Amino acid sequence: MGTFHLDADWDRDGKINSTPAERSARSLAPGLIVLANLDVDGRRLPAAVKSESIQTPDAEQASVPKGDDDARTLRVSADAAPGGPFTTSLLVPDLAEKTLRLSTSAGTRIAGRKGGGTIRFPVPTAGVGKPSSVLLEARLLPGSPLGSTARASIELESVDASGRVGKEAGLISVAPLILVGDLATPERLYMCLDEGENDPSVAEVRAACAQARVPFVSVPVSVHAGDTWLQDQFQIGYCQGPNQIMRVLLHLPRVRNDFVLGQLAPNLAALVEGHFPSTGLGICTDFWKRTVKVTDVTGAVRQLAFTDTSELLYKVVGVGAVFNQVFFQLALLGSPFTGAMPTTFTGARQALPGALAQLRAAVGKAKAGAPQRRASALDARLKTMEALVKAVIAAMPMTSAGISLPVGGQTVVLSLVEADLFATKLEVLHDSLNYGGNIEVGPAGTDAPFGRIVIGEEPAGPNSSGQPREIDPELFAFLAAQGTQPITKIDTSWLDVGHVDELISFVPDRESSSGAAVLRASPQVALAIIDELKARFIAGAPPDQVLWENYVYQGLKPRLTTGGSFPVTHLLRGKLWRHEHRTGDASAAEPPRIYRRLAEADEKETVSGHRIDYEVGMNISRTYNAGISIFELAAFEAGTNATIEKTKLAGVDKVLTAAFPGSRLIPVPVLFDYSADLDTTRTSAFTPDLVNLQVLGRTLLMPRPYGPRVPLAAAPGVLRAVLPDSVKSRASADILAGKGLDRTSHWAKDGNDLKLAEFFADGFPGVPAVEVAKRIRTANPAHFLPDGRMRDGWRQLVIPERTVDLFQAYTALVLEPLGVTVAWVDSWSYHVRFGGIHCGTNVLRAPTPPAVPWWRTKAASK
Repeated sequence: MGTFHLDADWDRDGKINSTPAERSARSLAPGLIVLANLDVDGRRLPAAVKSESIQTPDAEQASVPKGDDDARTLRVSADAAPGGPFTTSLLVPDLAEKTLRLSTSAGTRIAGRKGGGTIRFPVPTAGVGKPSSVLLEARLLPGSPLGSTARASIELESVDASGRVGKEAGLISVAPLILVGDLATPERLYMCLDEGENDPSVAEVRAACAQARVPFVSVPVSVHAGDTWLQDQFQIGYCQGPNQIMRVLLHLPRVRNDFVLGQLAPNLAALVEGHFPSTGLGICTDFWKRTVKVTDVTGAVRQLAFTDTSELLYKVVGVGAVFNQVFFQLALLGSPFTGAMPTTFTGARQALPGALAQLRAAVGKAKAGAPQRRASALDARLKTMEALVKAVIAAMPMTSAGISLPVGGQTVVLSLVEADLFATKLEVLHDSLNYGGNIEVGPAGTDAPFGRIVIGEEPAGPNSSGQPREIDPELFAFLAAQGTQPITKIDTSWLDVGHVDELISFVPDRESSSGAAVLRASPQVALAIIDELKARFIAGAPPDQVLWENYVYQGLKPRLTTGGSFPVTHLLRGKLWRHEHRTGDASAAEPPRIYRRLAEADEKETVSGHRIDYEVGMNISRTYNAGISIFELAAFEAGTNATIEKTKLAGVDKVLTAAFPGSRLIPVPVLFDYSADLDTTRTSAFTPDLVNLQVLGRTLLMPRPYGPRVPLAAAPGVLRAVLPDSVKSRASADILAGKGLDRTSHWAKDGNDLKLAEFFADGFPGVPAVEVAKRIRTANPAHFLPDGRMRDGWRQLVIPERTVDLFQAYTALVLEPLGVTVAWVDSWSYHVRFGGIHCGTNVLRAPTPPAVPWWRTKAASK
């Protein structure tokens, strides 16, 4: 019988040679490299973003699209004349059914037939000197949750008229997805336009992009639908084969709109699947196509689409959210919850009535003898909690069989055990740990030539809090299945959002052997600056002032720290905390606990000269003055930040030092919100998070921290007391002024000069408010009307006080040796929603494969 050969680029030199050497390599791993055909050939990536329909990747088209060059050729040839009728087929293992797809050379899909553990694809018979070809492509990446294989052995089977069979096999490997980190070359920066909310951030990021020569691409509201967290929606990577690279966006399983879980509205998915698919740029949407199983009390197995489960989780999480609100109100009243703390969804649901009864009793006790102002506020809070608890009980009633849950317009009754298991599964599937801000790629090293992935979670173990919070196992398995980038884990479970980019960022460093440094959020540095300021302020305070050494908030005590020879401004001056609480919604955008504790302390005062507002109720849309003194901050964060540094971040440093030995670790000042117990009550950044930055080459887009400020002449002494020895000498007034750090910038709208004078009075000690207003107006003539009102729209104002933000100055000086340029940008609209500039932008970056491709590594040959 004739001899048939299955020829392909077995030796991975980018062409088919049909030589004995090439054919002998067909059984050697990794064999023929096939890319998942996830792009849309023939479509150019649009220069601007507009509403577009979802694009179908080439591998899912009914036939091979014209111009598609991503499929690999398999050639069938004969050495001798067959001498009679022959059939030839390609046999693919069942395991690879969902992964691989075959088509004729003309682009017609070839239908396979199952049998005996394989799928048989008929292929044209070849004649001597007339080889026939078929096209092979992958539909899924390795480790896909839809079921895929990274490697398979395919066979060419020939059968003659007498039934004699000939076979020739070869290995096929699907190219892995290699993720790209922030150190890679930027090509475009994407940022959402949020109907005026984030105009200051957009303006300053756009300017920084122009400086860095990186195109700025805006995403209109018509596309993002009010959801602005671009970093969290997708992660950029690439797949590489011989003479071929395809960039791929991993569309992460994020169903949220904005920062609210379960809000049934479109989100950035429309951007990912409509704008980006194009020639050489593919999209992996597999995590959106999954199904979730649950068994009800009758034993019936229900299958739910992944995208349909977020509404149910929203309601499930709402139970714990309501319990936590009742629990926090009890704590504020000094009446801790007396029952066992619930650790499960059904436990929280069962504990709600008792917790509410305790709150009623505590409110009654607190009202006895309290001023009318205090009593009215307590009544309002109790009424709100009663309404929230009532809504939860009505939505999820307990029955003798278990608990009723609303699912997709139906009611499913689950046993308590099954309900808790299902709730836990939903929390894992939709946890923000699975978003892009929690997947970062560090610099390459000897053990990680393609870079090392860093993710945040709290795995179960001897040091666990007892309630481990882990990334979705299917997502972790997918990342691990690529086999090219080691994965390092750090504990971020104590953070509300829980993202790596809240704690660290990788930035260029001309002096590190890896070419990069690790910036790490440091409460310790921030506290050192504040402690130094407190000591200097106390030393310079006049003798007749109330002593500040043992600070306790008092309603008649001044809040400004301007008296004496060493004035210090408030942190977060001119900024406003956001409070959004819709009627019937169990979750809310609350101001930080530090602020709420400050407001509670003021409310308890019989007489107060201050107005520190905090409203509890339904259908709230308010803002509160965020300004806070160094003494108030220290009193109401109550040691949380020292605890974070000692119990959480020390371990992070050890992990990072071991994972990135060629990179310097540089702490920068960030303060976190109050938490009574970090194992049960998560926290988030209280000051804008300096490490939540974006990298554009050697330009860093870094959030302004809005830290405490002192006069320019006083700043060097404070900085020299806290800076590392290597940069202490750079702390001089001339250098600080040369960097523009003595200029105060403030974004405002709908204001007037007197309001601004109130916000920034502590930058002008002893100057009357009217004079402060005049100075601000004089410094910004184009932004004010003659009567002192600001002109319409956002205005970037100069506050002519010549003070230095010590958080900002410290950071600028420790970054100097890295050889980077810092572009300071306002991130407040993101900060009040638990994010930063990194979260609110995403950058399309160029693939940066090392000289040795992945298929020449040891892992690929196994």
